[in-house]
Amino acid sequence: IYRTVTLEAGGRTVCGADSRIKTERQDVHQMVMEAGKGIGQVLETLGIRPRFQLLQAGQDDRKFWRIYTLTASQVSYRIQEAFPKELYK
Repeated sequence: IYRTVTLEAGGRTVCGADSRIKTERQDVHQMVMEAGKGIGQVLETLGIRPRFQLLQAGQDDRKFWRIYTLTASQVSYRIQEAFPKELYK
């Protein structure tokens, strides 16, 4: 499953995220596909405790970003998030 989301608050983008989800679990697949469910929320709801691994982090003139994985039995997430620097001035 490939998923792109933009999180907004107060009319401003606070985070953009691209995710790649691999799973053999039908319950995870179904919940990820439901509108309004965050992928972290899916793991919490199902009682799945993943291992977090930070792969990369950095910044440029406009944003901070990180790439990480969340892995557990029969499920793997690879997530890239970006946060606008202008929010942290």
